[in-house]
Amino acid sequence: YEDYDPGTMRVPLPAVPRHWQRIGGLDAGYAGHPFAAGVWASPDFHKESEHVYKIAEFKAGGRLLSQIKQTLDNLSIFTGPVPIWYADPSAAQQIAELRSLGMNVKPAVNDVDWGIGHVQGLMRQGRYRLVAGRCAQTEDELATYARDEGDRVIKENDDLMDADRYALATHMVR
Repeated sequence: YEDYDPGTMRVPLPAVPRHWQRIGGLDAGYAGHPFAAGVWASPDFHKESEHVYKIAEFKAGGRLLSQIKQTLDNLSIFTGPVPIWYADPSAAQQIAELRSLGMNVKPAVNDVDWGIGHVQGLMRQGRYRLVAGRCAQTEDELATYARDEGDRVIKENDDLMDADRYALATHMVR
């Protein structure tokens, strides 16, 4: 994400009123990759004059989905309720299990290049914001996100990037 500029896109935590919309993105992790989640808030995700704020993140491996669900519930004490989560559609089993635990999880659009383009578009429009002190792992991933010589995304330290892409690209086009 060459368009990420921490000087303008890393901001103090804004007052996030309860009426603001909230969405979440989930990357279930696989083969040595951790589970990752991001929570986004905006007065209106579909209004081009409004910013979208990443207000929380979670990334950890080696946990049961029931434990992750409890962690996300605890996180909502600070973020406010997250009424919808978007997840990698190839994680059908994890989506079903999280639904059985009471989460509203929908399969995301998983067109990688299109999703990356959407997130980069938010950056170019000046709408993308990360809350300082709450998104350090996201900033770490933004700094190392890269493509190989074949122009494929390198699947290392990209879990929060995937979760964010699922949430932002899927929710904002529906």
